[in-house]
Amino acid sequence: MKLIFVGAMLLFGLFGCEQPKLNQMMVNIYHSPALDVVIDTELIAEQIFTIELGFDGHVSDVKGMLVSETMNMGVIPVAFNSIDSHNYAANTLVGACSLKTMVWRLHITWKNNGTPQMLDVPITVTR
Repeated sequence: MKLIFVGAMLLFGLFGCEQPKLNQMMVNIYHSPALDVVIDTELIAEQIFTIELGFDGHVSDVKGMLVSETMNMGVIPVAFNSIDSHNYAANTLVGACSLKTMVWRLHITWKNNGTPQMLDVPITVTR
C-alpha cells in the first residue's frame, strides 16, 4: 500500500496541476469524424509524453488508462485535463521492462450527450 501511495505522490509531483503543452512534435494515431487522438512522435519508456484528444463537440467525463499488452506491467491511469469543452490533454509515462518495444492499449471513455462512449487504441513505446 505504501508503494502505491509513494507512486501516486511521485506522479503528482511530476505532473501537478499544470496544463500539458499542446502540439509539440505530435502525430495523429486515430482519426474519425468524432475524435482525433494525437501523441508525441516518439514514445520512450520512463519519459513523460503527451496525449491529446480532440472531439467534434462538447463531451464530458473523459477518462483514460494505459493497459499493458505485450508485457505484464498492469494498468496506468491517465488523467486528462480539459483544455476546453472539445479538447483534452494529459501528460503520462510508462515504465520500462526487458522488451525493447512494448505495446500498450490506450483505453479512453467519455460521455457524449450523456451516452457512454469508448475507444481502444494501441500505442508502441520503446526503451
